Amino acid sequence: MISTRNASALIRLVANLAGGATVDRELRQLAQNAYKVSIRASRRAAKLNAALHKRSTQFRWRRCLSRNHLSASFDLGDWSMLPDDLLCLESRIERQARTELLVELGSGPSTVFLSKLFARLGGAVISFEAEPEWLTQTNELLRKHHCSNCSVHLAPYRSYGEFSWFDMELIRKTLPEQPIDILVVDGPPGESGAFARRPALEFFLPYLQIDSLIFLHDTKRNDERQIAQEWAKKFRRAANCNTERGLTTFWRS
Repeated sequence: MISTRNASALIRLVANLAGGATVDRELRQLAQNAYKVSIRASRRAAKLNAALHKRSTQFRWRRCLSRNHLSASFDLGDWSMLPDDLLCLESRIERQARTELLVELGSGPSTVFLSKLFARLGGAVISFEAEPEWLTQTNELLRKHHCSNCSVHLAPYRSYGEFSWFDMELIRKTLPEQPIDILVVDGPPGESGAFARRPALEFFLPYLQIDSLIFLHDTKRNDERQIAQEWAKKFRRAANCNTERGLTTFWRS
């Protein structure tokens, strides 16, 4: 099959051979048809790859739910992390030497998943939520799924001059003395303001260990992508998970 590049080259070659004058219409049409066929083939291949990736993710997600003691009908809803995000989280967290405490910003169905994952690994989860309604819904989900190793705390947004963020004083009072092994930044939501998640690193840095793992979600959005680029300069290593919404991982050591 003639590639897109080769088809374009063929058109240019035919034109050059004609010296810029009359071009044989049949040869030009042949090259153009080859170009169109190549484009259609590329599109079909992309659709096939996307379908295979989706099927693979669905299969891996079902197995992931099973080993974390969640039913196949577990619903993440519309605003939570997606299965591909949580599969990446699980894979990278399982490689960590210490998994005693995970702190999450922003709660929801993903909080249930993280609670189940950390219960399997022998750790605990603390989640901070700014919206009372979401906190109530998350607590109901935690009770429904018997998540006893997780607590969700209200930390409303406060103005700090140039930005608004979770109530820092409430978070300080809530955090235990033990260091944080995993930090998952999935809030505030993008509509709460420009670069809404930027303050998380500066605030939590004193609570992190040298081998702590940090996740920033939604890094396919412009603001979070820029935040990820800024944070990457402060860490030894950063890597993107190839997920639909974007998930970037940062390693301190």
